[in-house]
Amino acid sequence: MAADMTSQTKIIIGLVIFIFVLGSVGALFSLGIIDLPHGLQQEVTVDDKKADKQMDTRDALSLARERALEWHSDAVLAYSATVAGVTTAAGHSDSWELIFTSPALKDRGFRILIGNRAITTAEEIPYTRKGGAVPENLIPSQEAAVYVRSMKGFESEKIISVELIYESKVDTWYWGVKTSKGIIAIKATP
Repeated sequence: MAADMTSQTKIIIGLVIFIFVLGSVGALFSLGIIDLPHGLQQEVTVDDKKADKQMDTRDALSLARERALEWHSDAVLAYSATVAGVTTAAGHSDSWELIFTSPALKDRGFRILIGNRAITTAEEIPYTRKGGAVPENLIPSQEAAVYVRSMKGFESEKIISVELIYESKVDTWYWGVKTSKGIIAIKATP
């Protein structure tokens, strides 16, 4: 009987140790202290088929442009961004924020929010930056996201959002690709 207790005790101790180790490893994964080998990692928010169906910047701009022109007939885009947290690795989303400006209005902008492919908010706001014409040869958000993920140290970084920003002083558009490591700025034209 004493030998049986020892076997049962060993099994219980083994199970306790196994559960403790399993819980510890899980905690280390969730805290980001350890990670899967590179080939086993998966981007849980990325589904290439779904990403292709999500809107890119031009889609969001097409949806918002008419409403912006109703606000002011000479409205031009100044800023566009995917909503953080709902951006695919391809830099696509069905939720966008766009800000338009008018050369005729000083320190005013027109903010449009898109959610699930529909305009949810359209309002005039204080805004000091200027907008500009979106070039025909604009690099798609997907190319900007792919470029950032090709950079050393960013291969497995989750894309949090992509931003298209007009810099009026140099008449140039830039992509800002936001990851947990920060924002990488990329010229948005070749």
